[in-house]
Amino acid sequence: MTGEIRSLNSLRGIAALIVLVSHFSGATGWLGEYPASGSGQLGVMLFFILSGFLMGYLYLHQPATKATIRRYAVSRVARVVPLFAAVVALSAVLPRVGIAGVLYDLPTRSQVISHVFLLSGKSILWTIPTELQFYLVFVIWWIVYRKAPIKALPIVAAVLSIVFATRRFSGEFGSIPYEFRLPQVIPYFAIGVLFGLAYRKWPEGSQRQHPAFAAVLVLVVGLYPKVFEAIVGERHQLWRDARVFVAMSLIFAVIVFLVPKDSPVLANRLGDFFGQISYSLYLLHVPVMWAVRKLTLDDTLRFVIFLAASVAVATISFQFFERPMAQTMRRLALARGEEESLRSPLR
Repeated sequence: MTGEIRSLNSLRGIAALIVLVSHFSGATGWLGEYPASGSGQLGVMLFFILSGFLMGYLYLHQPATKATIRRYAVSRVARVVPLFAAVVALSAVLPRVGIAGVLYDLPTRSQVISHVFLLSGKSILWTIPTELQFYLVFVIWWIVYRKAPIKALPIVAAVLSIVFATRRFSGEFGSIPYEFRLPQVIPYFAIGVLFGLAYRKWPEGSQRQHPAFAAVLVLVVGLYPKVFEAIVGERHQLWRDARVFVAMSLIFAVIVFLVPKDSPVLANRLGDFFGQISYSLYLLHVPVMWAVRKLTLDDTLRFVIFLAASVAVATISFQFFERPMAQTMRRLALARGEEESLRSPLR
């Protein structure tokens, strides 16, 4: 099965909204903090599985040549880095000119260096260095898979089984903090890659597909730590809990393989919209939340204001910065690459 998978736009938007609701609930106590207590991590898990899926689906069928890897690298960097770099730069500059509490505040030189070199990330920023580190690992998987496809699946399976128990590594290089969480979360990327690989062979219009399977997303709520504890009687361990990994993987697989890709339940304009702005929404909602929670209003009303303001900020960011920057970077980098290939006698 090939072609655009519009339902993934909705899934990306849902993942961002899970993070937003969790953070707001944790900051204000809204709904008894049932949507909080680490529930936002479930949205990040969906992001990571989706990222791995797209890498497997879009690239593993292509030869791993210098040209394709270059296009891959340009596309990934252009998609992620500009907004992250802008947020880090403003987080470093604003406190130094007397404007604190607007973004993530990186008051020390060591913190700035750590973020610039992708060694750590304050608050939700930790996910961006982790994502970029995965992109590097994926190139290795890609090369191995193309050279010996039958050997690649055991390698990924080994990553899933061995690395799952590995915790994140943190400390300091001199005075510069680092925190490498990729070893802890790579199973989510890896299962996504396998799903992406399998999806290309999934039969178009399978009889097993039905829009009703989209209801599986409700099960994500059952994995919210406080909800899970109320049902099961114990807290799960999020990234270190195999039950969460299996459940989130199955939920994603049902959505991708059993919900028709053109089903209006998930493939619709609203889903497309939230999918487009999801990255800006994810990175920029925290400062909006800090501002909104100062309002002396009912929590539900504050949430409505928070959601509306976050969507507005994310839309402006996407339209006037994120998308134009990505397009410009791709155009300049790929044009330069084409010029170099024309000069090369090896073309």
